[in-house]
Amino acid sequence: MSKSKLFAWILSILGCQMQSCFPFSAIEYGCQHTEFKTNGTVKDENGKKMPNTEVNVKFDVYDTNGNIALTSKKTVTSDKDGKYESRHGECDLTETIEKIEYEITTNASAVYIRDTIRKEVERENINVKKNGDDDKIISQEIDIILKREKKNKS
Repeated sequence: MSKSKLFAWILSILGCQMQSCFPFSAIEYGCQHTEFKTNGTVKDENGKKMPNTEVNVKFDVYDTNGNIALTSKKTVTSDKDGKYESRHGECDLTETIEKIEYEITTNASAVYIRDTIRKEVERENINVKKNGDDDKIISQEIDIILKREKKNKS
């Protein structure tokens, strides 16, 4: 067995492998990481927190050329306090973000109207926080207020 094959075999046993974030980064073996976090509270019109509400979180990240660099779709459920949170990790692309478009859709129960909230956040309003040496977090809080179905009077 040649030395190069032996070294490759030893490194693979130790768990070393070559990874990159193509096409976002040329960094080998891991990369700078950005976590996109969308969270909020689901309430009804009277301010009552709504547990167990299905929340569909979708966002599109646009680069400086106007192209969609990232799309994420996740479905989460609000907890007993009405809070929901969706997270999506990606290689760092914070330098090229122009805007983020959010679309939050709720599915509560037959008593409440299905609703969609759309929010656009431009580059200057995107909140990027450092998380350690290389990692970053972009978070957006979007609260949801459910509206009751109006009953028809016959």
